Amino acid sequence: MGNTNKHHFLLQKGILFFVLFLCSYVVLADDKQNNWQQIPISNSVSYIDENGLERQLTPSCSGGPVCQIDSQTGQISCEPGDTEYSFFLKKGDTDKLVIFFDGGGACWNANNCINFPTYNPTVNETPDQLAQAGGIADFQNPENPFKDWSMVFLPYCTGDVHWGSNEEEYVDTFGTLGEPGSMATIHHRGFDNFQAVLHWLNSYYADPEKSKKSKKFKKTKFKKGLKDVEQLLVTGSSAGAYGALMAFPYFRESMPKARASLLGDAGSGVLSESFVIEALDSLTSVDTSTWHVRQNLPSWIPGMSNVFSLGANGYPIAIYNLIAGYYPDSHIGQYASAWDLTQIGFLHISQNINDPSVWNNPTPNVVCEFNLRMRNFSYSVASSSANYRYYIGAGTHHSVLANGDDPNLFYTEASAGDVRFLDWLRGMIAEPSDDADSISSQWRNLECEDCEPLFDPLLCLG
Repeated sequence: MGNTNKHHFLLQKGILFFVLFLCSYVVLADDKQNNWQQIPISNSVSYIDENGLERQLTPSCSGGPVCQIDSQTGQISCEPGDTEYSFFLKKGDTDKLVIFFDGGGACWNANNCINFPTYNPTVNETPDQLAQAGGIADFQNPENPFKDWSMVFLPYCTGDVHWGSNEEEYVDTFGTLGEPGSMATIHHRGFDNFQAVLHWLNSYYADPEKSKKSKKFKKTKFKKGLKDVEQLLVTGSSAGAYGALMAFPYFRESMPKARASLLGDAGSGVLSESFVIEALDSLTSVDTSTWHVRQNLPSWIPGMSNVFSLGANGYPIAIYNLIAGYYPDSHIGQYASAWDLTQIGFLHISQNINDPSVWNNPTPNVVCEFNLRMRNFSYSVASSSANYRYYIGAGTHHSVLANGDDPNLFYTEASAGDVRFLDWLRGMIAEPSDDADSISSQWRNLECEDCEPLFDPLLCLG
């Protein structure tokens, strides 16, 4: 259902500009062996979480608008998206595991959840597509340090950067999914999805044959089936960078013996104060935010429950510092390009959430603000946490692990001094041994000198 309205023209011509930059894997032409398995997770499960609370997981995609343009009439029609959730597993060395969180925008308001969507609402990957992927998932490339590792790929379809546990009703102003002015439900269940995947992995590693046959979860406390994993990388691009950040403590607790690393790619937390209140935590006794993140914070880490009270500038710095401090033996890193157009775009949207007509036109002030806040964020965490490093690359691209425009960027990025990003990452995950000294020395704070600004960078000082 849904009507063809003036707002649909804006959706078609303007807002989708940002969707073009959302992180996703790209199908390449060369033929590669497909060893990905797609695993559906759609059943609710009761469990005891690491905070000691009994929780009800409800894995789901958002059910938000999936819109199509009629090639003959130009009219746009929208339907609710499929709410079924699934993830993907690539078997490799079971002692080494990559957890990858995918990206795909975000939404927290009726405007960008229903009226002018700025996120991906469904799981649209397939095993065949992932088998053709570039970047970190190109297992045929001999330079890929993860080519022999097992990998879990978590699709993103909830609009909540993998942080939410809520079903929010939004006003469907223009009748995108129903009658104009009616209410539409969006399932912000990103946290539930990754917790369900973690639950599945615990069972799988404890008994692979039983897990493959199991169709329903039982009420249980998590097993320790992952306890023998020796090396772990939790990472993600764009919205997935935030997912990796939130999930890292949970995966780390499930794999206590692992030499663990956390890498955030193109998710610098540069958003508005209104975004923090509306999406993350209303800072009231009863949380009225759209994602209900407060309940999902790893509260066993001292200070974590108060991070959102620090505001838009403070909360991402605090989360990284608290995680780094609690897991001092883990390596934690971040990548961002100096002028990331997608992150700039979402900063602009968050500052103008009630005026979609300007979303597609970030001002120079917004561009400067992103660059300044992104760098200050990186510098602040690096100055406080000895196990954190940053790599700031040149240009405007969005993500390095799975770049949609250049899948080989993972192997060629070298704009920050004399060290390729790939070698920086090798240093991050290197084993602590004498032979690794020369590699690990490459894992240091790096920043482009010629950062290819969009305009005279002196304007950012005005």
